[in-house]
Amino acid sequence: MALAFAIYNISCGDTAKQVMEAGVLKCLIAFSAQPSVAVRERVAAALCNLALSGYSSNGKSIAEIMISENILECITDMMDSQEEIESFPEVTQQCVTALAIFAHDRASHLAMTEHGCVEVLV
Repeated sequence: MALAFAIYNISCGDTAKQVMEAGVLKCLIAFSAQPSVAVRERVAAALCNLALSGYSSNGKSIAEIMISENILECITDMMDSQEEIESFPEVTQQCVTALAIFAHDRASHLAMTEHGCVEVLV
């Protein structure tokens, strides 16, 4: 749990370039499958922070990079049943916020529809 909190704390600053280059997305995906609500909430919050960071690489926006690393699946998996949504409102709130941030990048729209993000939100 401490590592998930540390990654979240690091994602709050101007460190997007460093954490992205260090492979933080793979860690966040792994942590998103943990049963701990606190860990999953920090994962979703870290994804929000990174999505807002403005980081880009090789002409790709942060949203495009995160989508290519399967972050949409990570988010929708954390919200994959009504029971999970009702049981973990903190996680759901952060996941919905992350999807809203992605929706601001037009490059993510097709991927969001293809990965069931609209159905999860409805």
